[in-house]
Amino acid sequence: GRILRFSTYMTGELFAVLRQHSILGRLMEGDDEDEAGFEAGVRAGLASEGGLLRDLFSVRTLPLTGALAAGATASYLSGLLIGAEISSARAVHRGLDAPVMLIGSDRLVARYGQALALASIRSERARDDAAAWGMLRIARSCGIVGS
Repeated sequence: GRILRFSTYMTGELFAVLRQHSILGRLMEGDDEDEAGFEAGVRAGLASEGGLLRDLFSVRTLPLTGALAAGATASYLSGLLIGAEISSARAVHRGLDAPVMLIGSDRLVARYGQALALASIRSERARDDAAAWGMLRIARSCGIVGS
C-alpha cells in the first residue's frame, strides 16, 4: 500500500487540556471508559458540522440536566472530539474510498476504529512497525540514509 493523504489533529492534546485545565474537567468523574458516553459523543461530534466550540458546552450541560451520567462525561468529551475530528477529515479528504489506516496504542486504535465504524468509514490497523518503516522510506528517498 501507499499513503494517499495524511492528516494529523491535536485531538488528544485538546482532550488533555480540557480535562485538566478547564471547567469541563472539574465536572468530570471517573475515567473515559464509558462506552455509551463515548458513542453519544462520537455521534454528536459527527453531526456537529463545524460547531465543536458550541458543542463543547454540552459536556457541561448534559450531566447537569441528567441527559448524561456524570461518570460518562470524560468518555463523552473524548467521543465528541474524535467525532469532530472524523467529520473534519471527511471534509478534507472527500472522495477517498480507501480504508483509514490506524497507527497507535491498542486502546487508541480501538477507540478510533469504533468511531470510524459509527461514521460508516472502513479502517484497518497498520502493522506495529509501520511508522518506523515509513520514516525509513522517507529518509531513504531524501538521501538521509542509504539503502
